[in-house]
Amino acid sequence: MSNKKLLNIYEWLTDYQDLQKRIAYLEHKIKRSKQELSRWESGDLSNQPLTKDSIAADLINGTYIKRDETELAHLINLRFDLVKFVNQFDDLDSKILKLKYIDGLSLYEIAERTGYSYMHIRRCHSSLARAIQAYDKFLLDYLP
Repeated sequence: MSNKKLLNIYEWLTDYQDLQKRIAYLEHKIKRSKQELSRWESGDLSNQPLTKDSIAADLINGTYIKRDETELAHLINLRFDLVKFVNQFDDLDSKILKLKYIDGLSLYEIAERTGYSYMHIRRCHSSLARAIQAYDKFLLDYLP
C-alpha cells in the first residue's frame, strides 16, 4: 500500500470519526440545553432573575440552542458528503474500512458482502489497522 493511499484512507477515517464525536457531543449539548431551558421557563428556576448577558438569557431567547443546531446541521451535511465520497472507492481496503467503521459491520459480515473469505478480510483488516496505527504514531512523533 502506498503512503499516499494510506494518507487518504487515514484522513477520511479520522475525519469521519472526528465528525461522529462532534455530532454526538452537539446532540447531547442541545438536549441538555433544552432541559435547562425547560427549568428556566417552567421549572425550579422560573422565578429566578436573569441578567442580560447570562447563558440562561441566551437559552430563553433561543440564540444558544439555535447556534448549536445550526452547527449540528452543518456537521451532519459534512458527514453525509464524506460518506458519499468514501462510497466512490472501489478497492478492497477502502471497502473494508468503510463497512467496518462507517457501516458498523463485523468482519464476518464484510466477508459475506464482498465475497472474500473471512480469513482474507481479517488479514486485510489487521494489516490496515497496523498501517494506520504506525502512520498515526509517525504523525504524533514527527510532526510539530
